[in-house]
Amino acid sequence: MSTTLANPATELAAERLLRGARSLVQGGEPASALPMLDRLARLPGHAATAAGLQAEALFKLADYSGAETAASAALLAEPEAGPLRILRARIRQALGHDHGAIEDAAAAVMAAPDDSDAKVLLAECLLEDRRFDEAIWFLGEAMRARPADVPLKARLGRAFLLAGHHEAARELLDHCAEVAPRLGGLAGLRAQLLLLCGEPAAAEAMARAALADGVVESGLFSVLGHALVAQYRIQESSPVFAAAARLSKHDRYLAELAVATAEGEA
Repeated sequence: MSTTLANPATELAAERLLRGARSLVQGGEPASALPMLDRLARLPGHAATAAGLQAEALFKLADYSGAETAASAALLAEPEAGPLRILRARIRQALGHDHGAIEDAAAAVMAAPDDSDAKVLLAECLLEDRRFDEAIWFLGEAMRARPADVPLKARLGRAFLLAGHHEAARELLDHCAEVAPRLGGLAGLRAQLLLLCGEPAAAEAMARAALADGVVESGLFSVLGHALVAQYRIQESSPVFAAAARLSKHDRYLAELAVATAEGEA
């Protein structure tokens, strides 16, 4: 039986390349890391490690197709790797591959049952697939591990809102507003809840108050626009939807709403 020993010079070079590439990816320079990762991938025994970090770099560069290919290559070598599963779930989320994202996030939860972040990610994926009650269950499990996490409470409130459990959503979101009134996205969620409860004037007032307080978020403008439409103030809503579209440049729905309401269409 023969044993192949690693070449010390090769291993030293691999260690330097990996350390340097990881530092660049984590330091916000993912593009600069890619040539180093290409070199690392050509060293014997390091292709999978290089692919995993390459997936992270490409994800940060918004090259989601390339990131998915790299993550899949890394998972072939290490199929039970929870962090890789989480990364590919996020990549697939960005690609709109909801079922694949759910599969990866569920695998990450199975690999690390105590990982509350994996449960939150799985819940996010389930919400995208409109599986609200399952999402609420996993968010509740995460909340038991992190009961003081206000952003997590807001996520759970949003899940209740989407599921139509308005009273539960109101209780959670109002609590979040007491503890962290300027939490990102919170004002829009609370205004959206009022709108869904048939209170468009109250939703408009809440959205305008948040905007006057300096909150500038696409979701907040979107809720305000819908509140105006619900009050038959169609043309008044058009510049509001246009502002929402400017803040979410890839959201075609908001752009189409801005055009349609400018033409007086509900």
